[in-house]
Amino acid sequence: MGAAYYWLLAHVSATYDWLLLHPDVASAIATFFLTIFGAIQIGLEIWKRRDRERSAAIEATGPAWLARRSMEAAMRFAAEVNEPFGWAGWTGGPRVRRIQRQMLKTLRLASVAGGKHAKAGQQAFTAFVGFADRVNALAAHPRTGRSETGAPTYTDAEKANGRKLFGEALDHLESAVAALAVIAPRRLEEGTLPKRADVPLLAPNRRAQTEEGSPA
Repeated sequence: MGAAYYWLLAHVSATYDWLLLHPDVASAIATFFLTIFGAIQIGLEIWKRRDRERSAAIEATGPAWLARRSMEAAMRFAAEVNEPFGWAGWTGGPRVRRIQRQMLKTLRLASVAGGKHAKAGQQAFTAFVGFADRVNALAAHPRTGRSETGAPTYTDAEKANGRKLFGEALDHLESAVAALAVIAPRRLEEGTLPKRADVPLLAPNRRAQTEEGSPA
């Protein structure tokens, strides 16, 4: 054991003395090992970043799915109403605030995930803001008309503006749902969504039929 130790010490000392006599070689060797160490560190950072991105993409699926399902419920309800203000009353308030929290979490996680998730998250959030703005405008829409009994009611112009806001809200809903489906894909068992022709307020013929069939 002692002989091996002194032999190793002698070789290390000789190598050290040789490197002192050849500083250029010593510098090249040091640079080589520093380069390898740096490459390993960069590789580890890339792996950690990709791992964070994968985890964020998986975690974003939950809030994105909940937000998408809530918006789809609003789309389905839109196919059952013949006036926009009641729809906004049902859709707005606590429901919009709940979706907003889900959208903020989705946006944060999608931004970390990067790539198509980040793009879809930004598109979905922008569309949601447009939807929420229209819903809030409908919910707070003034009524300047008067019924035969003197009760406040919407004038024809206000009803027309309400239908316009409703159509824009639905446009933003459809955009948000499509973007969220990139992060949380739709499943077959979730069923189909109503088409525009199925929405009375967006299809004049259907609206007329619905109004005629409504009790006076």
